[in-house]
Amino acid sequence: MSCRLVHCTFARDHHHHVRDGVTLPTPCRCTRPPTIERPTTEQLLDFAAAHPGKLNGHVDEILRAELGITLVRYLQLLAEAIQTEEALDHDPLTTYRLRREAERRARAREARQGR
Repeated sequence: MSCRLVHCTFARDHHHHVRDGVTLPTPCRCTRPPTIERPTTEQLLDFAAAHPGKLNGHVDEILRAELGITLVRYLQLLAEAIQTEEALDHDPLTTYRLRREAERRARAREARQGR
């Protein structure tokens, strides 16, 4: 379910996204800006500190704009990052908070599976 880019016949710098033979009305989110690389541990922790609590669609849009990644990828990278010493050195309060939340979710998951 990937899409491809088709250059517009009306403007040189404009393109359309086509998925399954259908031209999408707006650019889709399947492609990541080529200039953005993998976010650093510091960037991930700073974002987590700036946006605590529930992550919703609005935060997803901000993630794509600021870090160039999806919400799911952010959560994967953040889970890896909070286990490092680099994270503790950069922002210990946020790191400990995120570790506690991850442990709480793991205990809840184990309790559900244990039934």
